[in-house]
Amino acid sequence: MVKRQTEYVSEFTQFMNEFLAQHPDIVADQYRGRAIYWDKQVDLDAEAKAAQDSVPIVDGYYYFGNLLQH
Repeated sequence: MVKRQTEYVSEFTQFMNEFLAQHPDIVADQYRGRAIYWDKQVDLDAEAKAAQDSVPIVDGYYYFGNLLQH
């Protein structure tokens, strides 16, 4: 019979598991932080309107080109 090796868990992973078990508020704070920046509903109509209202991008040398024409 071959004895199976147990799954290795690094010291850091052990520390993090213990830390998060002692501080469950940290995980809730992570989810709140993610919701601020990533978990948002996208309003496609508002994005389309913003694209129409935006100023067109101009070449970085716009004024330099105008100087050559004078």
